Amino acid sequence: MRKITYLGNHTVTYCRQSLRWRFFFLQFLPACFIVLTIYGYGKWIQVQATNKYGPIIAEKWSKPWYVLSGFTLIILIIWLLQRVKEAHSCLHFYKKGMLIQRPFHKSIPLFWKQIQGISISITDRVFVGKVIHSQYTIVIYPNIGQNLKIQINSNYYPEIISRIKAKIYPRLHSQLRENLDSGEILDFGDVHLSKYKLYTDKENTPWKQVRLVDIRDGSVVIELKNQKAISIPIKNVMNLEVMMQIIQNQVVK
Repeated sequence: MRKITYLGNHTVTYCRQSLRWRFFFLQFLPACFIVLTIYGYGKWIQVQATNKYGPIIAEKWSKPWYVLSGFTLIILIIWLLQRVKEAHSCLHFYKKGMLIQRPFHKSIPLFWKQIQGISISITDRVFVGKVIHSQYTIVIYPNIGQNLKIQINSNYYPEIISRIKAKIYPRLHSQLRENLDSGEILDFGDVHLSKYKLYTDKENTPWKQVRLVDIRDGSVVIELKNQKAISIPIKNVMNLEVMMQIIQNQVVK
């Protein structure tokens, strides 16, 4: 990893996956053994059939095994490339900022003051009614440039989120409250706030018409008086906790 001196001292690095010796011995080698076993069995059938029935029959009988071994080899290569890709998807934390390392992209250094927000999401992959895998994703919103979508290791997810929030939320909370007091409309993604109204894609609602704003089942639920509640996925809301604090402490009386 290239040293980024202007971001200060390096504190910690989180990678989506790590390629260690355990992976090599317990996963990669057994997978290679399966591919070679299938190919070897096809070769054995070809030799045996050639001796007894001739090359035409031997080719016919052995071909499915060669095709199967080629198919499993392709799967092995795709799987290995994915693991290498994940091993090069890393977040490097420094005292003054962070370095976002993504495969096939140039690494992006960001000072903490250059980050205007984050959003998070957890996507469950379900099979036969059971969750077989959960994908953890964060989106970082820089002051300038495109938003950065990053998939992270579930084991590190709480710690990564806590570190980023600890660095940017105190500054954002103070800054956004000042902006609100000065009459600006605050942008939280699919939700916007002003001193007088709450804005969504569906409604522009005065605060006196808002009964409750709550978080339920992965969504921000806005209950309105005498109207149907509005539900917005939290993945579409930037700086969720800061928004909820502003609503509770300053907007909702």
